[in-house]
Amino acid sequence: MEIQGKAAVVTGASRGVGAATALAFAKRGCSVLINYAQSDAAAAQVRDQVTALGVKAVIFKGDVANDQVCRAMMQAAVDGLGRLDVLICNAGTTSFI
Repeated sequence: MEIQGKAAVVTGASRGVGAATALAFAKRGCSVLINYAQSDAAAAQVRDQVTALGVKAVIFKGDVANDQVCRAMMQAAVDGLGRLDVLICNAGTTSFI
């Protein structure tokens, strides 16, 4: 899939698989909106890594379980990246037992 010049939203992108996905897209020339729910510092670090690769990055804090948050996030993607081509739904919760 050719993603150079495209724009993606990656939910849960401040750490783990989401962060790795955001970076993989950026390495292929895709701008990224980095969604996160908890760590401002971790999201900023991913944003800095993405922009260091020469593409745009936007961070957006919000819980994707909330419809209004999701709508605002999509608008932030269009406003900040100029378009939206790809949505990666990675956010989730884990309960360790």
